[in-house]
Amino acid sequence: MTNGSRSEVTYYTIRLLFLSFLFSFSGWSQAEAVREYIDPTIEVVSGSSKKLYRVDWCLHWARDCGQPAADAFCRRMGGKMGATVVSWTQEKNIGSQSHTYVMGDKKVCREAFCDGFRTITCKLGLE
Repeated sequence: MTNGSRSEVTYYTIRLLFLSFLFSFSGWSQAEAVREYIDPTIEVVSGSSKKLYRVDWCLHWARDCGQPAADAFCRRMGGKMGATVVSWTQEKNIGSQSHTYVMGDKKVCREAFCDGFRTITCKLGLE
């Protein structure tokens, strides 16, 4: 083994140990760096109060729906490492019973016609 390859092995060993440590505190699955959110929510801070809202189906009001909104949610949940969406499912007409948050416009939808996500599955950006 040459010095270059020892250095490379050491780098990847340290990176693997760091990621293992990170996963143990983050809620991400260590096996595949994948996390499924059921009835995903966003915490919204307004002044001194905080409230949880279901993630709206659309990133902007009535546009950029489905994948764009799921991508934005995964990026937000992935923190500095980022994350990409793997899959998602829709839940229709939940706005009156469970208000949704339109992330791109920073607006709350309280109307019955507002759709949200039933699930969003994200994969942590390891590269």
